[in-house]
Amino acid sequence: MFGWWIWQRSSRQTVQAAARLMALLACAAVVATPWVWRNYKVQQRFMLTRSGTSFVFWLGNNPYIFTGSAMTADGGEVVAWVPGPVQDRLHQLDELGQQDYFRQEAFRFVASHPAEFLKRSALKFAYFWWFSPQAGLLYPAGWRHGYEGFYVTIVALAAAGVWTRWRARLTSPTTWTATLMLLGCCLSIGLLQSVYYVEGRHRLAIEPLLLIFAGAGVHRLMRRQVA
Repeated sequence: MFGWWIWQRSSRQTVQAAARLMALLACAAVVATPWVWRNYKVQQRFMLTRSGTSFVFWLGNNPYIFTGSAMTADGGEVVAWVPGPVQDRLHQLDELGQQDYFRQEAFRFVASHPAEFLKRSALKFAYFWWFSPQAGLLYPAGWRHGYEGFYVTIVALAAAGVWTRWRARLTSPTTWTATLMLLGCCLSIGLLQSVYYVEGRHRLAIEPLLLIFAGAGVHRLMRRQVA
């Protein structure tokens, strides 16, 4: 999304846009390279930032149970539904061996049940933007209700802010392009997360962006009150 934003801002200067994109990629490489190098030295295998990616992919794409979360409806763990013989086998594997198993099982499930994969992903996308049935199980009910009220408020204000920016898109195209960039970031994070599994904390990555739009919504409401 940031690459698209840079390209749009430099659409008439291809060389400048390419230079900016290269700078963006270089910054990302500077951040990621120490982790990749450390993981390769320790595990002797290419790995980005963590070894558990295969496991979290399996949590949302396994043949045993699906909740959209790492937890079941009664607060148990999804991984506990793995049959005993398989768990015994996993206990005999090292860290990378376990991750290889989870990756193979998850890919096998997706390949054999593509429609179910899409259905689950759509449901997890909805959970990302709202709440899964497991949300708040480990906390007092009042905490969840308070957070729901806060979240509904910022979403409503953010929607008003986006509407304001859309109405002004012709007179302020740069602002509208920036709005599309931020919305694209929110949607892409939600789509990526929906491929894996969803917990409430995963939405925290986009709530600061929603607050930006909410600020525009508050500004619109205040102007209407003054008028």
